Amino acid sequence: MIWDSFKMIWKIFYRNKFFLLVLVLAFLYVETLFYHYLFLDYDPGETLARSSFVVQGGIIVSMMLGVQIIRVEEKVKLDELLSSIQLGTLNKLLGKALFFLSLILVFSLISIFSLFLMLYISGLSISSFYLSAALYILLYWSLSFLIGGIIGSLFAFWIKGKLLYVFIILVWLLISPLNTPFMIQLGLLFNIENTLELSNLFNLGQANPYEPYHALYGYSLEVAQWLKKGLWITFLFALIFLSIGLKTRRIHNFMVALVIFLVSIPFSYAFNQEDQVLAFDREADAVFEYDFNYYQDYHDLFSEENGDDIIILGYDIVLNTNRKITASVDVNLQNIGETEKDMLTFSLYHNLKVNEVSYGDNSLNYEQKGDLVSVNLPSGIRPQEVLTLSFDYVGISSPSFFANEQAVNLPFYFPWLPTTKQSPAMKIYDSEIFWLPLHPNAEIEYSLSYTGPEPLYTNLNKMPNGTWKGKTKNGITLIAGSVGKEIIADVEIIYPLTSESMLGEFDQFNSVISTSITEITRILDIKETFNIKQVIFRPTFSDLNIPEQFVWASEDQLIISSNIYFQNNEGSLEESNPYLTYGLVPAVTWKYEGVIFEDLTYVQLFDASFSYWYNENKGIETTYSFFEFFVDDLKRQADFNQQNSEKEDTELVFKAKIAEKLYRGIKNGKIDELFFREWYSELRSGNADWESLKQRIEL
Repeated sequence: MIWDSFKMIWKIFYRNKFFLLVLVLAFLYVETLFYHYLFLDYDPGETLARSSFVVQGGIIVSMMLGVQIIRVEEKVKLDELLSSIQLGTLNKLLGKALFFLSLILVFSLISIFSLFLMLYISGLSISSFYLSAALYILLYWSLSFLIGGIIGSLFAFWIKGKLLYVFIILVWLLISPLNTPFMIQLGLLFNIENTLELSNLFNLGQANPYEPYHALYGYSLEVAQWLKKGLWITFLFALIFLSIGLKTRRIHNFMVALVIFLVSIPFSYAFNQEDQVLAFDREADAVFEYDFNYYQDYHDLFSEENGDDIIILGYDIVLNTNRKITASVDVNLQNIGETEKDMLTFSLYHNLKVNEVSYGDNSLNYEQKGDLVSVNLPSGIRPQEVLTLSFDYVGISSPSFFANEQAVNLPFYFPWLPTTKQSPAMKIYDSEIFWLPLHPNAEIEYSLSYTGPEPLYTNLNKMPNGTWKGKTKNGITLIAGSVGKEIIADVEIIYPLTSESMLGEFDQFNSVISTSITEITRILDIKETFNIKQVIFRPTFSDLNIPEQFVWASEDQLIISSNIYFQNNEGSLEESNPYLTYGLVPAVTWKYEGVIFEDLTYVQLFDASFSYWYNENKGIETTYSFFEFFVDDLKRQADFNQQNSEKEDTELVFKAKIAEKLYRGIKNGKIDELFFREWYSELRSGNADWESLKQRIEL
C-alpha cells in the first residue's frame, strides 16, 4: 500500500510539466554556481557559502510541493476512498513521505556528485573538505527542504482556500536565509527586541548568507546547527501526528505525538547549552563586534603584583574543546625574586571562567576581574620556592581565537592559558582592535592531553600515548579545522585545504622570509636566532590594514594571516612579498620581545618607515607602500582636525610633521641603518618618544 501510494504520487508529478521545469532550473542554477566559483572566480569554499539563494528558493518550492502532495487526492477524488480503507490514511502519508524524501535525496546526491567532480577537475585534492561540503548540503539543503515540505503539508492539512498561500509566504520569509530584513521590520512594527538573535533561531540556512567562507574554521557545521534542525523536525512530526489524531480521533496518534514531543526535550536541552558558534552579523557576540565592544570599555588597570619575580617552569594541560573550552591546567611556578609573595596575578581571557584554583588538595581564594585572575596564597611563596597551582576553567573563547568541536585557533600569544604577564588580551587603538603579545619569553615545559577536532597541529611533539609534549620559549599554538599539512624544504606548512594551489611558490617565499629575518635582526642588532620549522597560513577576521596583525613569530614558528575575504591562490605568496616586510618587522622585534606600547602610532611609524627603507634598499618595494599610506593618513587626520575641531590637536599635527620629515629623509637617502638601529635600541629600552625622534631626524 505504501509503495502504491509512492508510485501514484510519482506518476502525478511526473506528468506535471511545471514541476519538471522547476527541477531542471534548480539543477541548472546549482551547476552554474559551482562552475563560477571553481572555474571562473576560483574559491572552492564560496561554492556553498554563496548558496543561500538555493536554500531560499528550495524552501518555498518544498513548501509548495508539500501543499500539492496533501491536496493531490482532492483533485483526483481519492481522499474519501483512502480514509475508508484500514490504515489507508497512514499508508498514504508514509508513501507521500517516501516520495518527498526520495526527491530531496536525489537532488542532494546529484548536487554532491557534481560538486565533487568539479572540485576534482579544478585541481583540489581529495581531503576532509569534500566531506564537509557533503555535510553542508545535507544540513542546509536537504534538512531545510524537508522542514519546508512538512510545514507546507501541515498548512494544507488545516487551511483551505487561497489564504493558505498568505501563510506560506509569511512563514517562508520567517525561516529562509534572507529573513533578517523581514525580522527587523517585524521588530520595529511590534517593538520586538533581539530580532537578530530571533532571525538566527528561525533561519534554516546559515546564520548570515552574506558571510564569507572561513578557510580555517570551515563551513558552519557545529553541533548546535544539527540540534536546531533536530528540534525543528521532531516538533513538526509531533504536530503531524497530533493533526492526524485530531482528524481521526484515534488515541494512538496522540500517543505517538506525545512520544515525539518527549524525544524533543533532549534536543532542546542540548541546544541551550553554552557553546561557541561563530556569528558574523551584528549580534552582541559576533566576530566583528564582541571583542571590540568589550575592550572599548575596558579600563581595568593591572597591578604589578608579580613583576618579573614569578616565572613559569611548566604547564600540564588537559583540554577539551567540545562546543567550548574546558581546561584543567597545572602551572609550575618559581619565585626568583628576593621577597615572599602572598598574592599572584595572572592574565586569562575573561570569558574563560575560573571554577577553582587549588594548591595540592587545598582550594585557594581568587578573584577574576576582566582578563585578570588574582590568587591568594595563605602561606606565600618564598624566594626560590617552586610550587604548582591548578586552574579549572570553562567558557567561550574569543570569536577571533575560537575553539570548539569543529575548529581550534589558539595561537601562542593569546592568553588561553594563565600567564604571568599582566595585561588585557587586546586593546583598542584608533577604533581598531589590536591583539597584544602576551607570550612567554623563557623556556617552558608543556604537556598536553587534548580532546577536540583532529588532526591537531602544534609546535609540540606527539607522544605514542596520544599526548603532546615539548619545551618551547614562546608558548604553544594549537590549530585544527579545515587545514592540511605539507613539508617543503624541512619546513612544516599548515595551510587551508582550499588554498593548496599557493604551495607551489613556497620555496621562493620561504627564501624571502629567511633572508628578511636574517637581515632585519642583523641591522637592528637583535641577538635572537630564529629557526623557523613551522609556518601557519591562517585566515583571520582582523583588519589587516594594520600590518602589525599580519605576522606573528616565535623562535621556531611563523603565523601568517590573511583576511577571510581574500582567497590564497597561485601567485598570492609572490604578491604578498612587499607587504610581508611590514608584518615581519614588528613580528621579530618588539612583538617577539613582548613589549606593549601605549602609543601604537609611534611604534607603527618605526615599523612602517624601517620596512619601507628595507624594501627600497633590497629592491623589494613595488608600487605599493604602506609607509606612504601611513604618512598621508596622518596628514589627513591632522588637516581634518585643524579644519573641523574647535581646539586644535597640536600633538597630532606634531606627529604628522615628524612622519613627513622621516619620509623625506628616507627618500633623499639621508637615513641609514645606523639610524634605525639606534632608534630601535631606544624603542626597546622604553626611552623613545616623539621629541627624541624629531631631534634624531634633524641630526
